[in-house]
Amino acid sequence: MIEAPAAAAALVRDLRERGAEWATCAWVDPAGRPRGKLIVLDRLVEAAAGGDLYTPRGLAWVGSSDPVEPEGYTVPDLERAVLLPADRRIAWVPSDVHQAGRPFPHCTRSVLRRQVERAAAAGYRVHVGMECEVHLLRRTEDGALAPFAAASDLRPTPLYDVRSAVDALPIVEPMVEAMRELGWGFEAFDQECGRGQVEFDFGYTDALGMADRLTLFRFLLAEYARRAGGLACYMPKPFTDGWGSGAHVNLSLADVRTGENLFEGERAPGGHGFSALALGAVAGLLAHAGALTALSAPTVNSYKRLVRQGALPDITGAPTAVAYGDNDRSCMLRLPRSRRCIENRVPDISCNPYLALAMHTAAVLDGVERGLDPGEPGVPAGRLPRNLLEAAEALAADPLAAGVLGPELHRDLVAARVREWEEFHTPVSDWEVDRYLDAL
Repeated sequence: MIEAPAAAAALVRDLRERGAEWATCAWVDPAGRPRGKLIVLDRLVEAAAGGDLYTPRGLAWVGSSDPVEPEGYTVPDLERAVLLPADRRIAWVPSDVHQAGRPFPHCTRSVLRRQVERAAAAGYRVHVGMECEVHLLRRTEDGALAPFAAASDLRPTPLYDVRSAVDALPIVEPMVEAMRELGWGFEAFDQECGRGQVEFDFGYTDALGMADRLTLFRFLLAEYARRAGGLACYMPKPFTDGWGSGAHVNLSLADVRTGENLFEGERAPGGHGFSALALGAVAGLLAHAGALTALSAPTVNSYKRLVRQGALPDITGAPTAVAYGDNDRSCMLRLPRSRRCIENRVPDISCNPYLALAMHTAAVLDGVERGLDPGEPGVPAGRLPRNLLEAAEALAADPLAAGVLGPELHRDLVAARVREWEEFHTPVSDWEVDRYLDAL
């Protein structure tokens, strides 16, 4: 909705008192990248009234250009505006994109907002936490990629190595201070299994807020890495013989009025301490596993992570089975013993969080509303898509996904996934030449 001028003017006064000079009404394209203009702070009032205009398809995102299409405009979410910790002259204002009085078909934040509102109408508040894994790397003199923290090259794995964690502090420390300033409830970071790979743990919040957080998290971490002479790599699998970077989604439903976690409450038989409502949610996620994977693991590279072992000397810890369990990390879903939420281990750090969480929310509601049964824990109902093409086909075939995304975005995302797969699959690789050149 268009914000009242008085609310926008009050926000501008507050931001100016805190040192802001600029604002960006940051919206997120289907690839998950924040977009926007830098506007002088006073213009935020105009932007809140629909005056921050864009050529809707004037950039390389999915969808076809139309030279006579009306302009789009941002709808800033003023209540979620923050000062950018990396540059406090700039106010970061998460925004939707509208066109002709309604959400633009490719506005990913609007896609999630619709599902959050649908959940609220059913009496639920969707709570989400995300476990953010990322590779912190640097360029060597010859241009090769190496871990930012040299100690993290330990074999077979540097997992939990304290020296590696300390060596990463030039990037991590300002990021941690930023998360504290933003009130995200920072908990810990650690050296993960991969060379140069770290994980950040911070507090959960509502689904829309968590998608906003992940977007800003990636923006800030990349900036702090650049300042330290490194780079934050959001490829799910940057090294053939390394571990992949996930962004596990931990989701629960709370009572929209009381905030009570509804995955606790009444215990269901065989539910490992989870409520019947939680098991219905599990069943919904399993029923839409293919489409969820397509939106949560969105690139060709994502499927180099979703393998049981690959080129590693041991199992990857990544999921491969459409199943749930309490402590089996090969399952898509895990019901943790330490908390009452559903952990989906499929999503990776490259995902568009608005699209991924919109599909999660819709699948959970579908399972609850239809009273679906997830079956026995640990019993696979199939295998996750093995590559981006299989995922695209699952996305195309899922009617719920079509409803969540809307017909235009659903069509264009499927086409984009297929096109990316074909672009990847068509070139002849060095592996093929080495294997087949003199085979006969």
